[in-house]
Amino acid sequence: MFSSSRASALFPQKSDHYRLEGAEDGTKPQTATHTAQRLCWILASLASLAIILGALYIVDRGFDITDEAYYLFWISTPGEYLYSGTMFGHLLEPFMALAGGDIATLRRLSLVLLVIISGAGWFAWKPEASASLLSSATIALCLSAFSLFLQGNLWIPTPSYNALAIFAGFALFAALGLLARDAARPAAALLAGFAGLCSFASRPSAGAAFAAIYAAAIIVSARSPRQALRDFLAAGVATLLLGILFGLLIVDPAAIWRQYQQFSLLWMGSGELSSQLGKQLHRFATSPSRGALLVAGFGLIGLALVIRRLAPSVAKRGVVALAVLYLLIACALIVSIEHHLNYPILLIMLATCSAIAIISIAIVLDSNRPAHPYVVLALALLIPFVAQLGTGSDITRAAFNSLGITAVVVVVSTARAFGRNVAAIPALCFVVMLACTLWASLAKPYRLPADIWSQSTAFAFPRHGTLLLDSGTHAMLSTIRDAAVLHGFAEDTPVLDFTGQSPGIVFAMGGSAPGTPWLVGGYQWSDRQLVAILDSLSEEQRRNAWILWGENRRAVSRDRLRELGFDLETGYSLVTEVPHSIQKWRIGVYAPLHGDKQ
Repeated sequence: MFSSSRASALFPQKSDHYRLEGAEDGTKPQTATHTAQRLCWILASLASLAIILGALYIVDRGFDITDEAYYLFWISTPGEYLYSGTMFGHLLEPFMALAGGDIATLRRLSLVLLVIISGAGWFAWKPEASASLLSSATIALCLSAFSLFLQGNLWIPTPSYNALAIFAGFALFAALGLLARDAARPAAALLAGFAGLCSFASRPSAGAAFAAIYAAAIIVSARSPRQALRDFLAAGVATLLLGILFGLLIVDPAAIWRQYQQFSLLWMGSGELSSQLGKQLHRFATSPSRGALLVAGFGLIGLALVIRRLAPSVAKRGVVALAVLYLLIACALIVSIEHHLNYPILLIMLATCSAIAIISIAIVLDSNRPAHPYVVLALALLIPFVAQLGTGSDITRAAFNSLGITAVVVVVSTARAFGRNVAAIPALCFVVMLACTLWASLAKPYRLPADIWSQSTAFAFPRHGTLLLDSGTHAMLSTIRDAAVLHGFAEDTPVLDFTGQSPGIVFAMGGSAPGTPWLVGGYQWSDRQLVAILDSLSEEQRRNAWILWGENRRAVSRDRLRELGFDLETGYSLVTEVPHSIQKWRIGVYAPLHGDKQ
């Protein structure tokens, strides 16, 4: 478990594995291979820079009236709502304040921070301490772009619990790299504590899984039980201090405690969350092309460690052959079993299998160096799979939101085993995949009726700046807001969205969403949520609330609304009715007939 020998240096400057980088006398071999590898880095870095700058340029386009509006409500006023199982809004509220409430500025700020922390992971893991700043910056630039794989799956650049989990994942990845360096262990503990708090705020189950990964890395990398104990204490103290700091300066502990209590009362006793999580884990673990591949891959890494210790000179070629065979079998299984699934799931599994194969090969080939950096790097591969643990999505589908971490692991493991120039090949491949994925996403954005280039008409959100929208969404939101204002609607008026899927309309009107940012419809628990939120409203809020309603499969039925005291026919007047910009139903806006302002 613990290595008894003390390594003189984790990343030596000279090694047979870096002959592609330079000769033993320090000169650089000018070969065609070396030139081609340099060209790969140049192309990859230029493409990465173009992708990052392009994303920053178009980040003010598009607006999703479901998920994204939910995120914005939470980030704007996180302490006002009845309950929540995720505290991302409290941690991201200061970023909204820093952006002055402007959505486009908030998006850019989030994007910049994400690419910085993902690129910084290279400086924690880079194989050569003597690598030039220019060389390291070139590699970091490519790694920074990989964080944009989230945007390649969904065009929702507003930060959320997903983005917070990704941010925490890259922080944990950097912490794992620093853990292998004696001088940087305190910094590793601080980064791990930050990652743990952020992931816990995203999803408590993800925070627990992040802590387990870091604990395993401590056990692997520590050379004695005493050092492991020190690392555990350092991580605990760092987490505690950061938690106190967050509580004093950033978050509202009283609101968080109240919201978690309400969440427990509403959901924990039902068994729905534990059942959902159990089903996710079972599907993942029993899938031949997902959980089984990870188990086999980590078994290969374990075999490489055993062979390295017992018979390194005899079995090197055998481990290399097994690693190559494992990768080929993995590719065949993924293609044959999951050909019907979408591209992201296949990509993350192929990238994971590639990294495992590279790490297994490097362990036996690099037998003169400590093995624990490779094992810790393998543990980092688990970060994407647990970053979204506890969400309603399939685990691998959610893991794709953190695919950037897996891409970074592939590039870092290649550089660690075979040198920086060889790592240019997977780096360029991932940049090309990212460009293709991002382009496909921009051509058909998530829950938007038109491509990102058609988002060109300015719409001013009350107190939240201006975004460019497509003509259909712009017409829908403008018509609703103008009609509401004409009939006496004022900002911060409570609006109850009984459509089950339109919190963005409330946000665009400038209204408030009492109790919860989104009365989600269409699920078994939707009615329980509805009753709990309505019971939490004051009599004044119920009397003055405007209503959104439209006949769709997620909407609360008129009969059920009548039972709850909201008779649309006798108690409200229909202000306007407009077609939904994407779906085939009409949204009605209803003003109360007996409200205080009527």
